[in-house]
Amino acid sequence: MSMVKLLDTLQQLELCVAELYRGLAERFAADREAAGVFFRLSLEEHTHANLLAFQKRLVLHGAGPVAVPDIDLEEVVELIAKVEAFRARQPRPSLEEAVQFAASLEQTAAERLHARVLTRLDGPFGKLLNNLAIDDRRHEQLLATLRSRFQTASAAC
Repeated sequence: MSMVKLLDTLQQLELCVAELYRGLAERFAADREAAGVFFRLSLEEHTHANLLAFQKRLVLHGAGPVAVPDIDLEEVVELIAKVEAFRARQPRPSLEEAVQFAASLEQTAAERLHARVLTRLDGPFGKLLNNLAIDDRRHEQLLATLRSRFQTASAAC
């Protein structure tokens, strides 16, 4: 596998997740807190995709030799399909289901691929993936605030 293929697949995942979050922000626009969290996540996932595209351009235009880690991208491809299926789901998910799916998405092994690749890369590529992993942990925290709202509401009933 080439570094371009690795970066391209990760970019596809980030764009797919960004579109999921954008759609959820629109779907739950009446809930300002939820819409705000999903909108912010969408913007950050788009930023991640842009960073990966930039790194891909560096590789394509000769940023020097890059060691390609031996990574199986099948789980990333499967996660992209899972996200697409959730986006197409009928009937549409409730807010609680959407938050649960998003939280599980941020915790998946495929999203954690950044960390596994990071252990095998150094230099600018390693730094980029480290920053993406840090953002993913922050995404989990944002979604946890929404999840706690559901737990509080169910405890009050």
